[in-house]
Amino acid sequence: MQKSTAHRKVKYTKMVIRESLLELLAEQPLKQITVTSLCALADINRGTFYAHYADINDLVEKLEAELIEKAASAIRFERIGQDDQLQMFVEVFAHIQRDIEDYQIILLNPESSRCMDEILARAYRHHATALIARYQPISPNMIDYTFALLSRGCAEVIREWIAKDFAESPAEMAALINAFTNCGFAALARNGSRYGRDS
Repeated sequence: MQKSTAHRKVKYTKMVIRESLLELLAEQPLKQITVTSLCALADINRGTFYAHYADINDLVEKLEAELIEKAASAIRFERIGQDDQLQMFVEVFAHIQRDIEDYQIILLNPESSRCMDEILARAYRHHATALIARYQPISPNMIDYTFALLSRGCAEVIREWIAKDFAESPAEMAALINAFTNCGFAALARNGSRYGRDS
């Protein structure tokens, strides 16, 4: 019973810290936020904060890691065929819209878009086999470079979509990213002699 109560207290404390961080981020950049100002807003003492986080950057990094793991659990790529690229993107956008409160940090702190890079990188890795088979003879390195470019570009598109309060549906956004991906790899395939495995 005591263990359950302690767990609920920790969960509540972390929630208050997270909400206070988001409130501060709405008013000032991350580099200006201090542990003192966050604790004052959260109405907790510094010792309570340091029991969970080393500093503000550690707090942000842990929130981003939680987002990545939550997305990994919610978006079950293994249930999506490796060649069903469009559905893969629909799942990503639907998840973000459904759990937008968790993703507010991406909107408020541009640097937090890095966690979207990882979520999208996982999506592309799931789809890599089908892409490589479809667009031979692109070299593995060129595949990796293209994944990096696309995932970072997609992260910015997602940030804009959140900022515009989901003006388009997940299906519309998925179609957009799907088109970008196909165009990017098709362009490489057309120049296969320059980007192929033997280049």
